[in-house]
Amino acid sequence: MKTIFYDMDNTLALFSIKGEEGQALEKMFEKGFFRNLPVLENSIIALKVLVKSGFDVRILSACVDSPYCKAEKIEWLEEHFPFIPKEKIHLMEVGQNKAEIIQNEGLTVNGSYLVDDYSKNLQQWLEYGGIPIKKRFSNKKGWENVVRNHLDIFEILFR
Repeated sequence: MKTIFYDMDNTLALFSIKGEEGQALEKMFEKGFFRNLPVLENSIIALKVLVKSGFDVRILSACVDSPYCKAEKIEWLEEHFPFIPKEKIHLMEVGQNKAEIIQNEGLTVNGSYLVDDYSKNLQQWLEYGGIPIKKRFSNKKGWENVVRNHLDIFEILFR
């Protein structure tokens, strides 16, 4: 079974709109910020299909040092992605190496996928033998595997 990890902020949830990143960075320490983020189009259906297709779908997301972030992310996932069990949700501190965290938890990065919008996370994933998939909103080049619409994931995984 192939494992695919999904980041949350600007991957499954709309964290910020281009040009308004500063506002989101200020508000992310407020109660309700993470709990009320909009779900990105087609993300729910894409993850449901992946689960039904036999993928081990997991969430891998960083949490800011806030009394609300971790709890709100879990609540958000329970509401929008209830088919992903809690034991498949991996939350970490901002700045930590996602590949390192997963290996320290006894899971395999090598050959596993990471869908993330942050290039540094993808580069570290690649260095550990994982397969990076860039979540992007534009047509900008730079990564071999790019998902703009979540349904694009099937073209990458089933080619």
